[in-house]
Amino acid sequence: GDEQLTTLQSEILTRSKAPFTILRRALRTLEAYNIVILDCPPNVAAGYANAIAAANAVLVPVQPARWAIDGLNKVIVSIAELVESDIISEAPALRVMISNFDGFDPSSKTREAEIRARTDVTVLETKIRKSPSLGRVADMQNTIFVTAPTSVGAQDYHALAEELLS
Repeated sequence: GDEQLTTLQSEILTRSKAPFTILRRALRTLEAYNIVILDCPPNVAAGYANAIAAANAVLVPVQPARWAIDGLNKVIVSIAELVESDIISEAPALRVMISNFDGFDPSSKTREAEIRARTDVTVLETKIRKSPSLGRVADMQNTIFVTAPTSVGAQDYHALAEELLS
């Protein structure tokens, strides 16, 4: 939980004179991987900054809701701050994935249009539709491909992987 994240952040900050590049240096030693995915919350300063500093690209899931769009704005600002403070030399490519999309909700469609109209990010074509099976996945502690392989959630995540790898 939060205590573990705080401890991790503290360890990262005290281990090195360059605490925000520890992960980038560690990942340089990996030769057997073309892609490494780091899933981290944007609220843990050191861990989040390390992930951004190590990244060539950042994928930000954004729900079609005002609070989520505000969160995307904060991600953009925090990446700019990492560049301005010379922690990273340039911003990684920023891609946005629309998640929890409800095609029957007019508000969802309005927010999707807002997100797609942005020029400061690349918005992926694939969107993850709202699905009961996706809601159950976390409880089952497994992937959507195991728990509901024919669901719209599995279809959407498969399409997302195809788009990202193309």
